[in-house]
Amino acid sequence: MFLIATMAFPGVVTMIPNFLLLRDLGLLNTFAALLLPTMANGYSIFLLKGFFDSLPKELFEAADIDGANEWQKFWMITMNLSKPILAVIALGAFNGAYANFMYAFILCQDKDMWTLTVWLYQLQQFSSQGVVFASLMVAAVPTLAVFVLCQKVIIQGIVVPTEK
Repeated sequence: MFLIATMAFPGVVTMIPNFLLLRDLGLLNTFAALLLPTMANGYSIFLLKGFFDSLPKELFEAADIDGANEWQKFWMITMNLSKPILAVIALGAFNGAYANFMYAFILCQDKDMWTLTVWLYQLQQFSSQGVVFASLMVAAVPTLAVFVLCQKVIIQGIVVPTEK
């Protein structure tokens, strides 16, 4: 319930508690520190809950009849059907971690862990406008590439085959 309540507040409000939590877990200056808060937020949990509630109960009843245990039902039914929603969450997490300047600047004090937006900010201080615009165009390529990679899985979740 707490994670869903965080959707009511801007991300800046949760930045300090997230920083303290990641510091206590020893995850500062890691890629996990950038990805985990964007993957395990209220919006992702809200999406997953809605998706899991919409799964047909008949599939699980049929698996019970076939003798599947809970672990097999989770991996063979739930995880296979949830690939599209997990791809959407992964795309959102990547985009959130990739484009978030302030969070990356606070969590990653080591220059080797800075995201591209932090480097673009540094570049903006010392380069001409043309160089900054060209680097912004290059910076858009990874987001586009991740979307292209996730597109097939996302479209499979949208398009439901009607043949029997």
